[in-house]
Amino acid sequence: GRSDEALDELVGFFVNTLVLRTDVSGEPTFGELLGRVRDADLAAFTHQDLPFERLVEELNPVRSLGRHPLFQVMLVLQNNDEGTLQLPGLTAQPESFGTPPAKFDLNLTCVENRDAANAPAGITAVLQYATDLFDQETAGLVAERLVRLLGVAVGDPEVPVSGWEVFDSPEQERYFLSRAERARAGAVEAVEVQGHRGPRTAQEEILCAFFAEVLGVPSVGIDDNFFALGGHSLLATRLISRIRTTLNAELGIRDLFRNPTVVGVMEKLKEGRPARPALVAGERPEVLPLSFAQQRLWFLDQLEGASATYNSPFAFRLQGSVDVEALRGAIGDVVGRHEA
Repeated sequence: GRSDEALDELVGFFVNTLVLRTDVSGEPTFGELLGRVRDADLAAFTHQDLPFERLVEELNPVRSLGRHPLFQVMLVLQNNDEGTLQLPGLTAQPESFGTPPAKFDLNLTCVENRDAANAPAGITAVLQYATDLFDQETAGLVAERLVRLLGVAVGDPEVPVSGWEVFDSPEQERYFLSRAERARAGAVEAVEVQGHRGPRTAQEEILCAFFAEVLGVPSVGIDDNFFALGGHSLLATRLISRIRTTLNAELGIRDLFRNPTVVGVMEKLKEGRPARPALVAGERPEVLPLSFAQQRLWFLDQLEGASATYNSPFAFRLQGSVDVEALRGAIGDVVGRHEA
């Protein structure tokens, strides 16, 4: 991932995550589909220096607290040589300490195996799943279907992907029945949300003006979705600030995500949450109080162990001579620079 030679000697994590949407239109065969995926990957990597925030702003995906806005399934292929730590008088080896919490709905990690002659010797795969979405049986079925799909694809690469048999007959019937039910429910919902209602009260008129001002649009109806009109996280913060300073009312970012319309915001404001007190200068205490984010991290650490959001835990067993004073000094320097 180091696209600039000046970065070659830097220590750090330079791996890029590629968000890929695969095009299966036009009845491609497995070989043609692989070609499309390869072309899309290479085209995306030519723009790997694009700031992630800019990408999210341009794509403006639908926001939801229940899922990642750009992808929910991650595929990892580990086909590089394992890195080794080589220091005089010291050996190091990885230690297993359990599986960290899942970062995404599903995470499939594939490791390419090689024999003594360095020839391909199969792939070992591990499927990690979010336990609040899947149980072990369901995750196992997903893995079985993937193996079945790959077997069909490799067995006859000239068969169009639309002809792959992934489900058995009872599963196929349940799948099509479920799709039909969702389509009928979606049609009813589409009828219900039609229309563009204007403000009915003075406060709704103020909120409509705030929405329009922040989004840079001529007008906003009371049922229009803030994020569907082009809103994103930074604009959401700006809108909340306008509401707080002008209406002296408190609205959290989570509230706006769950209620992204003027009507929804009005309902939250009616709950009468107290406005945030004004900031005033204070004495610096000997022990700094934790921010809300730090309190959350501490709580999750006590409840679950290492947080999957902010930490990537690894354990290594070191054998060799230790300069205790040098180690103590190094750790002290880190603590001194990061007082939190």
